[in-house]
Amino acid sequence: MELHVYWLLQMSSISSIFLWNYALLKYYTDPHETVKVTLFIQVLAFSSVMIYILLIPFDVFATVRHHDILFSFKDPFFESLFNVRIYDLYFICYVGMIMMCFVWLPFSYFYAQSVQEEEEMIMEASITMSNKNNG
Repeated sequence: MELHVYWLLQMSSISSIFLWNYALLKYYTDPHETVKVTLFIQVLAFSSVMIYILLIPFDVFATVRHHDILFSFKDPFFESLFNVRIYDLYFICYVGMIMMCFVWLPFSYFYAQSVQEEEEMIMEASITMSNKNNG
């Protein structure tokens, strides 16, 4: 029972981390920014680091209470039982952070840059067309 209460506390903490990071990054982002993918990936990257840090007290709690298996589930297709341990959660968070740092964040920045360059080209073309029509 005590593990369920801690899971509830952990999930509410993760939700509040996502909301806090979204509000923080939304506040400091340029209001004229049109690429929302970059903001979303930044929130995920920033939150993944904080969630990884949040796993440390969960690990201490599970170790002190001798909960080796945090939860288990049965695969409906292969009928095999999976036991999830705290080290599996560490591994998932670690792989997620590596994906954020080396794949998703660079992609989002290059994508945002290409979208902004395209918008600038369209704006320049419209200015040129309006100058031709006026002149």
